[in-house]
Amino acid sequence: MAVLVASIGAGKGSWALIGTLMNAYEWSRIILVGDDFASKFSHDKNFDFVLVSESLGIRDISMIIDSGLGNLGFDDVAVNLVSGSGVLHMALMIAVLRKGCGLRFVTVDETGVIVELA
Repeated sequence: MAVLVASIGAGKGSWALIGTLMNAYEWSRIILVGDDFASKFSHDKNFDFVLVSESLGIRDISMIIDSGLGNLGFDDVAVNLVSGSGVLHMALMIAVLRKGCGLRFVTVDETGVIVELA
């Protein structure tokens, strides 16, 4: 099974996509990364939330995310960056790559089926 790591920002439309993605697969773990506003996101499935402040630099944000990711082991990591800012996206990528995991970019299509982008 794969771990889902997704950035989540203020866009309510992207929250719906994240929710659909969470339901589209039996993830071994779901980790969402976002700011204080995004921490209001809720879902029926359990997920971990890594709270970051974009007032920090990318290096500091990536260290916070790295800590929040914990040990990903050898799990496949599915990444979704449709929500959030470029700073958050870059910091998230740095943190995931630092773990040494293989990753793939995923989203869902209009029917709720997972689409692997790379």
